[in-house]
Amino acid sequence: MHHQIDSLAYTNCLRHLPPTHKLGFAATLFILGYAAPPLAQVAIAYRTRRIVWQNIIVAMAVKGIFITLGAVGIATLWEAVFADVGVALLAILNASRILLNRK
Repeated sequence: MHHQIDSLAYTNCLRHLPPTHKLGFAATLFILGYAAPPLAQVAIAYRTRRIVWQNIIVAMAVKGIFITLGAVGIATLWEAVFADVGVALLAILNASRILLNRK
């Protein structure tokens, strides 16, 4: 009887292990009866998570800059709208890198 293991938990465990211990970790999961996700799925999940955090940080930074500039009176509402749309387009283009599936 095999139990499923969460890909995110598996990714977090593998990320903190040195390369020599990863095979032992996978063997331990197999012995305990856990069906570990394939390593390709784990790599894609880790890369996706990293890209999502990049998008969030850039979007929040641009919003913070334009809120500050707007409060001071330097930036107008239209400039903030254009910046927001631009950041959204950049986030979409950045996220589309996941589809390229390059190593």
